[in-house]
Amino acid sequence: MIVMEPNTSTLVQPTGVTTNGQLEISIHEDWDAVEGNRSSWESILCANPILTIFATPEWVGSWWKAYGTGRQLVSLVLRDKTANVVGIIPLYRELMWQCVDHCWHGVRLVGDGSGDSDNLDFPLLRGYETVCANSIMAWLGQQSNWAVCRFNTLPQNSQAFGPILDEVCRRHWPHNVTAVPQWHIPLPRSWEEYLERLSPEFRPLLTRYPNRLASRYNCEVVKCRTQGDLDQYLPVLFYLHQQRWQQAGKPGSFSSPERRAFYRHMSSAFLQRGWLEFWIMKLNSTPVAAQFCFQYRNSVYLLQEGFDPKFAKDKVGYALRAKMLQHFIQCGIERYDFLGGTQAHKLKFGAVKNSYQNLHFAKPRTLGGIAISLSGFNEQARAWLRNTIPSEVRSRVRTTLEAMNLNG
Repeated sequence: MIVMEPNTSTLVQPTGVTTNGQLEISIHEDWDAVEGNRSSWESILCANPILTIFATPEWVGSWWKAYGTGRQLVSLVLRDKTANVVGIIPLYRELMWQCVDHCWHGVRLVGDGSGDSDNLDFPLLRGYETVCANSIMAWLGQQSNWAVCRFNTLPQNSQAFGPILDEVCRRHWPHNVTAVPQWHIPLPRSWEEYLERLSPEFRPLLTRYPNRLASRYNCEVVKCRTQGDLDQYLPVLFYLHQQRWQQAGKPGSFSSPERRAFYRHMSSAFLQRGWLEFWIMKLNSTPVAAQFCFQYRNSVYLLQEGFDPKFAKDKVGYALRAKMLQHFIQCGIERYDFLGGTQAHKLKFGAVKNSYQNLHFAKPRTLGGIAISLSGFNEQARAWLRNTIPSEVRSRVRTTLEAMNLNG
């Protein structure tokens, strides 16, 4: 039995392992302890090119600083027999549902649960995916203080997803696998080649409209390069984004103080690493559009954007993106990633559709297992339930599922 205590180590014999033997799992419940493994984390990132910026300590740590209140950190550090760190798994537990004197908790990857993170993955040394997956599942199997585990928005090329799913299936644990749309633009070698990919109807938005702006206004595009720039322009991003959504009668992403704090932590960390691509367009010295992106390896990721609705007819958002895409192509960037979502306008920019993978699972013969099984029912099974199960029982089950929020 593994007892979860701060900064303790326990040997776990992974089931079904034929090589590598035992892995030692150290459990850290505060972020400072996790930071003590930063050099090992960096080494894993350097050795595993599949991992993205969302698996970096800069992203994960910034998210935890902003959103960690009320959640319990459970970060696993996996070492082989030579004490070499082969995996760092930042997890957390959160309260999902409480009834009388009993609580049901969920387990997630740090970064998940706020709607900010995509491409979440497991920082593991390549070649250790199976032994690490077996060790993680062995550890989860010995814990009694969780009801449902949700690993969301793992990329399709995740090397950890398959071994973890295999282990879930081997244990016959109830589970669901779902897909979430993801869009990205494969960038060519020249701006002209990129424009040729676009429809003749859409192309002028990236060519003629920017020229029209330059003829009507003193048009300036600036990139945040210093902490002073960041301090000046982050509130501009918040304001421009909120303007559009508030006009639509919606609160907007940056009504959340936690999200604003997250952006401040994360953007400062990215700026120091040279990853930040935060651009502002000004017309007659007034900021009218902003795009908050970041670059990692050969990809640029668009996280957030905003524009002044008074300039909607001038297509300032399109003009700013055109300027940025042209710059990224010239710099040899290979991929402009829109991340998740289903917005149709991404297709107009030449984006191709991919998907993330969500894996939700629980132990059998538990409330979590029942909830997972019910949430995966198709319409035919739901119809059978409606015709078979008394309405008061269905209502109680529905309330439980909603309280446990298994869709997120």
